[in-house]
Amino acid sequence: MSYVSLLAHRARIEARTKREDRLGQTREVWEEKAHDVPCRLSDPRGGEVFTDRSRGVVRADYTLYFPPGTDICESDRVAEVVDRAGTVLAVDLEVLLVKTVGGMDGQSHHLECPCMLTRAET
Repeated sequence: MSYVSLLAHRARIEARTKREDRLGQTREVWEEKAHDVPCRLSDPRGGEVFTDRSRGVVRADYTLYFPPGTDICESDRVAEVVDRAGTVLAVDLEVLLVKTVGGMDGQSHHLECPCMLTRAET
């Protein structure tokens, strides 16, 4: 079984860019960087989801696994992760770290990206 066969999910990665609007004002927007990128989304670390009722937010921690060479960095976000059936598993994940994991032969085996989801409490 190859590592790539374990990457059962697909991700859409976005990068923050600056754009000028109709009025000539520069603002930051998210622009698609890559789509249909093979990945695997793990459950929240420890299975925990944190709710801060004083601020009305919910936070969950995930880990995404990508093949080596995937174009992703800490300033990007993962806009959407879907499974093979097209079911959306997570949206707007903030990438906290991009860590290259090496194999026994010294070659890059995969990328491991801890991510955080923060959204308004419903």
